[in-house]
Amino acid sequence: MKIGLQLYTMREFTKTAEGFREVLRRAAEMGYQGVQLSAVGCMAGDRPEVDAAAARAMLDEFGLEACCTHRPWDRLYGATDEEIAFHRALGCGLAGLGYPPQEFWERGLEGFEDLGRRLSEVADRMESAGISVGFHNHAKELEPDAEGRSLFDALYAAARPDLQLILDTYWVAHAGADLLRMIGRFRGRLRCVHAKDRRLVDGQWRDLPVGEGELPWAEIVEALREAGTEWILPEQDNLWGDPWESIRSSVDYLRPLAG
Repeated sequence: MKIGLQLYTMREFTKTAEGFREVLRRAAEMGYQGVQLSAVGCMAGDRPEVDAAAARAMLDEFGLEACCTHRPWDRLYGATDEEIAFHRALGCGLAGLGYPPQEFWERGLEGFEDLGRRLSEVADRMESAGISVGFHNHAKELEPDAEGRSLFDALYAAARPDLQLILDTYWVAHAGADLLRMIGRFRGRLRCVHAKDRRLVDGQWRDLPVGEGELPWAEIVEALREAGTEWILPEQDNLWGDPWESIRSSVDYLRPLAG
């Protein structure tokens, strides 16, 4: 299993081409083997400072792979051919939706069933290019209603059976779901997984570097290995200390487990 850096963690440092390159350089020095391209400011907008080809050149320079992306819904669904070209240029085989637009949330279960069908349409179109499509969970989608139904289950019930899940360990645990059972349920559909630890600090749940919380990482990594996971991606939505030390701590902790 390879270890990649979810670049959302370092979003304050990737707003310029120079900053992006420095993050890649230091990540490679720390032992990361790839990255997920998410919230990379210098690649955003209609005229990005760094396009997909330039990003690929930087990745190649440091021996890194683009293992996954998070892309805006209007791009995935409304500009699929351009997204195929974008992912091909990166050499990236997994396109992810990081967070659904408000229109789907407003329609509840029916909205997420619709989202599952539409994500499947995107997956159908991208499949011939060798690119898979995945959904990234937070806690809110997993929380059951009074009848035990969740938005997450509605989405996956309506989706094609091989739709990937870009699972987030922290948010699964935060929702009160059984993380190990979730990994088993999605065996074969967990190519990339976000690794965030979790612990109560001063009455507040915090997402922490891997190994600094309460999640059972030896069991988690073994379950992911059995599920066919290719990439484990340390991530923090919130940084409680020095970001560079945080990402170093996670890769150092995971390396002997993932190897």
